Amino acid sequence: MQAFGNDRFYGQQAPPGPYIQPGPYAQQFAGYGYPTPGPSPPIAQPFPVYPPHYDQMAPTTPHLQPGRPRPLARESSRASTPGRPDLKPLKSAMKRNKTPDRLGNPSRGRPESLRRKRTRSGSRMRSGSIPRPPSDHLILTMRSASHISIENMDDHSLGEELTAQLIPIWPPGANHILNHRGKWQVDFAGTPWASSGLEAIMAGKMIWLLYMILARRGFTYLSTINVGSRFKPPSLVFVETDMDFEAQVFIMTLSKKGDRLTISEAPEELMDQLSAELRRTFPRRFTADRATENNTRIFEVKKGNYGTPALDKNTLIAFILHFFNAAGFRLSGTIPIGSKSFLGIGRRKEMWVFRSLPWRPGAREDLRPESRASRSHHGHGGP
Repeated sequence: MQAFGNDRFYGQQAPPGPYIQPGPYAQQFAGYGYPTPGPSPPIAQPFPVYPPHYDQMAPTTPHLQPGRPRPLARESSRASTPGRPDLKPLKSAMKRNKTPDRLGNPSRGRPESLRRKRTRSGSRMRSGSIPRPPSDHLILTMRSASHISIENMDDHSLGEELTAQLIPIWPPGANHILNHRGKWQVDFAGTPWASSGLEAIMAGKMIWLLYMILARRGFTYLSTINVGSRFKPPSLVFVETDMDFEAQVFIMTLSKKGDRLTISEAPEELMDQLSAELRRTFPRRFTADRATENNTRIFEVKKGNYGTPALDKNTLIAFILHFFNAAGFRLSGTIPIGSKSFLGIGRRKEMWVFRSLPWRPGAREDLRPESRASRSHHGHGGP
């Protein structure tokens, strides 16, 4: 079957007139030889619908919409069926909605006490730094016969006061003085801690003045450490206490034989009482009581003659400690002083430091030797 007519048909057609726009039907089936209808009135085309701008589009993320989750289509169809019993909601709908509500309360967070606190960047101690210990204890050390040092000080003025007060007492002076970063150190010219005679008295006066300065600064002798060490010298430990501006300190040395006492910087009244007690306690042994310059008293006690028992050294020491304790003084450390015997064999003498007890109303009167002796004479009878 031919899709187009023969030539005779085309030749019998009328001449073409004005062009008429074919309708939508003719445009759809153009070229198939169907008769073309006449002109038809124009049809109003619908207004074109363009997609909205993305700024005007509604959000497509359902998790940001407030309210309950959107029900499923099958649930709405089942609920709209008449006569159908009410169904329980699905487990998925019963789960707590984790979507944050814009209009609701903010979600609960971790308790404030459980949250990690932000620390400062410089609060952590550096690995190479050494912390300074609290300066409530001072450590005094004499490493050699010409050396003295005090460590763990927090007041630079303490080292300055020690330098200004102690160095002028020693006539040869000092070779090196250090007062830096809590440490005061002096290397003397000569050997003050191994001297004898007048130089030993000068060395004792330096120790006496050092104790006085520490007492006014609020430091009291506590103990001696490194006593049994062969490689480290002994060190004296001072603990921080109340400042004592009325403290009394004196120095005592005992001879190696134990028959001579040398006491410096002690109150004169206390020395007179000691002389009387020595005569009363050891009437046949007490031999000498003489005063020298530089506020020094020397007492001598014989060890024993033929036919008399020897006086033990510890007996004399116990008597002295008892007397000074009754007078309100206590032993506050010992310091080695003087030289050893020939070839360095033997022991060095010791310098004993006594300091008055903190003053209390009536304390000195209750600790007088006379009151102790009277109470012991009456059998320690109470009032």
